[in-house]
Amino acid sequence: MQSAQLAPRIHRAIISLAVLLLFAVSARADRPQLEDDLRSELRGKVVFLRGFYADAKLRFDRDGNLIGSATAGVWTVDSTIVISDLSIERQNLLIIKGKRALNVFDNRKGKFVSVPSSKSVQLAIELDPVWQDAAPILALLEKVIPSSFQQLSASVPDYWQCWVSGHATRDMQNGKWQCSLGSSSPDDAANRKVDSHEGGGSAQVATPQPYKIGAGVKPPKVLNRAELSITDEARQAQISGRILLSVVVDEQGHARVKGIAQPLGAGLDDQAIENVRRWKFTPGTRDGKPVPVMVMIEFNFHLE
Repeated sequence: MQSAQLAPRIHRAIISLAVLLLFAVSARADRPQLEDDLRSELRGKVVFLRGFYADAKLRFDRDGNLIGSATAGVWTVDSTIVISDLSIERQNLLIIKGKRALNVFDNRKGKFVSVPSSKSVQLAIELDPVWQDAAPILALLEKVIPSSFQQLSASVPDYWQCWVSGHATRDMQNGKWQCSLGSSSPDDAANRKVDSHEGGGSAQVATPQPYKIGAGVKPPKVLNRAELSITDEARQAQISGRILLSVVVDEQGHARVKGIAQPLGAGLDDQAIENVRRWKFTPGTRDGKPVPVMVMIEFNFHLE
């Protein structure tokens, strides 16, 4: 009697195992076709890495979230990837291989263009095992490596916003490209003073507007400056050119970067900004008194 009751259970177990094996065989059979479909969509494509992570190997879960920690990079060096190949591993892991590309400002076009670099990158992205076609995988990739930089443009620092939004205009008199620098910058916010008042409230005290050199306003003088050299990425890609920063030197001789008047890219602009923040100045004066003064600081990068 007991054996008779056990037989149907064994039969059902065998059927269930057969179904699982059939599903596994079918999944393995479909994998080459799925890889081919993804390759046709992605191989050779330029994509943009959300988060601008600088690490050579990165892993993401099936919701597009980074697994573990990663080094934050800069968008002109670490945002752009050219996909060279991909594969789907047994652990339902999509492996994407590619090369980084530098973003360099093209003075003829008035916009940033991608320049190939030698840095390799590998992305491992976990897939849901039930996915049997490319559509859900491509939807997931839009969360990790969207094909449009506009989805990521809000992530770049404020002093880049005008340039990445495509609002640069050419000055017809000198032929140079320019962007409106706006009335504030991250450095302005960092240096804005806050006064506390009774009742727990607070009020912001506006930073004094900087003076322009001339009409009794004397420029600040550099006391010492930090060393600055061309980045390895820019050197390997043979990038050279000019960067012009709009900087306010306050009454204490501290430099605040207002914006980028002339960009170059390839990580050199952000490096120049960090460099200027470490400079020491004798403040500019008006009628003999220290005042904030707007100056333009130029960097020229030339390959030796």
